[in-house]
Amino acid sequence: MSLQTYWENRLEAEYHAQIEEAERYEAELEAEKSRIDEAAKNGDELMIDAINDAVGALSNDDLEFQWLAFGAGAWDKLSTFRDKAIEVVARKNLEKE
Repeated sequence: MSLQTYWENRLEAEYHAQIEEAERYEAELEAEKSRIDEAAKNGDELMIDAINDAVGALSNDDLEFQWLAFGAGAWDKLSTFRDKAIEVVARKNLEKE
């Protein structure tokens, strides 16, 4: 095996390891988002507060979008906004682990 082949194999293995790690993180993130959403729907005050804090942390453009969606009755857009806030909480929880 030549040095170049060895190097190429090593780079490809590292690349695949990064992809697998990203896929694993995405799966963990989706699971955490589902857990947070379910906890909030069941009245978990800590999760509700964390989601509300995340809403406050989102940019002003997102907040303006929220009010525009609310005023227009675009509930699907509000759901998207809530999902973004849940993702913020999920990412913070995964960073703590």
